[in-house]
Amino acid sequence: MTISSETRTAGPFSGNGSTTAFPFTFKVFSTSDVVVVLTDTDGVEDTLTLTTDYTVSLNADQDTSPGGTVTMLTAPATGELLTLTSAVGNLQPIEITNQGGFYPNVINKAFDRATIQIQQLLNKINRSIKIPLSDGTSITTELPTATLRANKALVFDADGNIDVSADDYEDQAANAAASAAAA
Repeated sequence: MTISSETRTAGPFSGNGSTTAFPFTFKVFSTSDVVVVLTDTDGVEDTLTLTTDYTVSLNADQDTSPGGTVTMLTAPATGELLTLTSAVGNLQPIEITNQGGFYPNVINKAFDRATIQIQQLLNKINRSIKIPLSDGTSITTELPTATLRANKALVFDADGNIDVSADDYEDQAANAAASAAAA
């Protein structure tokens, strides 16, 4: 089968102190490919441990019904968030030999693994800070150039978003420093 969804996360699910089962719908190859992250009420993330903190039951056929259920051994408390994603290893474990049988499902599995690995990278890239293409190291223009960033502070607005207005970048850095000193 094909990978028909770009989604590699489930949640975040809000904890309520009683719910322990959390579904996900992305394909994985084994229970150890599932990553569970608990965010506490202060916003601190903790990557949990399989069998110590949670178990995973996979749907029987990951091709026709990808995903499964994560069951927490202790329900996340009210105010905590639980997010599920995958961490399929960046390996290529499939070997195709000369003069062997050609099995399309083996090829499909290899393509699925590569697609999942690409999706995992894209998930990380989409959550990262990016610098301008003209810097020669990135594909986006979300921050000012290296010259404008030099000796400046990274500033966030009231909503927690990066505030990258180049016109007042120096003022923002000064305001951030003043706010930190006053706290």
